[in-house]
Amino acid sequence: MSVTFPFVLVFIPYGLLVVGLGILATFAIYHLLHYGATARVSLGATIVFIAGALFLFGLTAEFLQGTDWRQPVIIAPSLPSLSAPAAKT
Repeated sequence: MSVTFPFVLVFIPYGLLVVGLGILATFAIYHLLHYGATARVSLGATIVFIAGALFLFGLTAEFLQGTDWRQPVIIAPSLPSLSAPAAKT
């Protein structure tokens, strides 16, 4: 017995993660712009964060372009038999 599901369903948790990161990043950048950067370190950290997030997003898009989304994901394609092996005669 095997369990299969479409590969597109993998995007549901990934999409939730990206939306959550986007909300938190927008909140952080808004506060930086509204209250101003108090030090060069905070401004530099924000620039590094934005650059890293854009890099990872672009890298993800690049890797996912070659994926066949119609292929099903198969979990436990063949389970081992739990019966005792047959005796040789």
